[in-house]
Amino acid sequence: MLSLAPTTRIFLCVTPIDIRRSFDTLAGLVRNFLGEDPMSGHLFVFRNREEDKVKMLWWDRDGYAIFYKRLEKGTFAIPESVAAGVEMDSTTLSLLLSGINLERVRKQDRYTNGARKERAKIASNLPGDAEQRSTKCDWLRRRLPCCAPCTNA
Repeated sequence: MLSLAPTTRIFLCVTPIDIRRSFDTLAGLVRNFLGEDPMSGHLFVFRNREEDKVKMLWWDRDGYAIFYKRLEKGTFAIPESVAAGVEMDSTTLSLLLSGINLERVRKQDRYTNGARKERAKIASNLPGDAEQRSTKCDWLRRRLPCCAPCTNA
């Protein structure tokens, strides 16, 4: 199993490629097709048309590395997207490589930062029109950070 740093971003190219491609061609696809820098240290995942092979390109400190997985039976459950690439986290990649169908997986509710609720409560009681509340929401956002944007404009 791959062990990635938490700061490593993972990009999945949803368009099938010729899986025989190697380092430089895959790096060109990352640049031209996904619009990312292949030397950024992020992981780029590619699939073939039959969805039974996956190739991953990663820039280490001093060169490219390619990881390749071929299934003997079955296919990978690649998520469909209208975009050229999809960003995913390492847990999702692990599920994908393990053969779990991502469309049938449902993530359970987890704790969220209470600052968002507190900020929404404060913002709803602010006087003034929508523009003034929006400005005050920006001020609150800087003082009560949370993971979601303010929706009380």
